[in-house]
Amino acid sequence: MLVQVRADTDQIAVIVSDDGPGIPADLLPHVFDRFTKGDAARTRTDGSGLGLAIATENARLHGGTLTATNAPRGGTILTLSLPRNPP
Repeated sequence: MLVQVRADTDQIAVIVSDDGPGIPADLLPHVFDRFTKGDAARTRTDGSGLGLAIATENARLHGGTLTATNAPRGGTILTLSLPRNPP
């Protein structure tokens, strides 16, 4: 896992990337939806599927965004962008 912080005059970004398998393409548009879990076959695993939904709502409440993409060579990249001067 790699964590990077970037800043400019208007915003700060925290970028977290890993070298795992990435998020399946059909799941990527829904990864921030409530109760979404990565593997539907594992219904008895811990977790409610709310973590990323809560994180994206917290980002929005602070005037920012949370995005998820797959890295070109595998893995996932989550980017939290927040304004330097929140609304």
